[in-house]
Amino acid sequence: MRDLKNLDDAALAVLSIALNGYQEHEKTNTYVSRLFLDIVELLVGSIQDLSIWGIRDLLAKENKRRARTVTVRVVSPTDFEGIGKLGKQELLVLRLIGQGQRSEDIVRLLSISYRTLANHKARIAAKLGLGSARDLLKFAIDNLMIL
Repeated sequence: MRDLKNLDDAALAVLSIALNGYQEHEKTNTYVSRLFLDIVELLVGSIQDLSIWGIRDLLAKENKRRARTVTVRVVSPTDFEGIGKLGKQELLVLRLIGQGQRSEDIVRLLSISYRTLANHKARIAAKLGLGSARDLLKFAIDNLMIL
């Protein structure tokens, strides 16, 4: 198994999602659970000797280790100005996107409709001068510390 220290934050988020998906579908849909397991193995290598809970434990330890690590990133003044233009709800949506929350989760957490979420994303992208959903996701992840 590969060391989780070699994975970036996005890969750790994908690993967590894949573990959740595997466990959610393990007993009900073997095809889907196998797809999630393939993602886990793609990220960490063969897991024959480890249980899913063993990987979860390693993932939790790595997340805890990274939380103690101090990272300094210079914030672009234009990024900071753009964030200042956002309303409370837009800022919250951007923060949740940066944390890796899916649209389904954001809609549920904020008790809003998918259409409202789409409108928030469009307004956020316009205020920040971003062109696509991918740009919005990258911006949210890159600037999560100042959100």
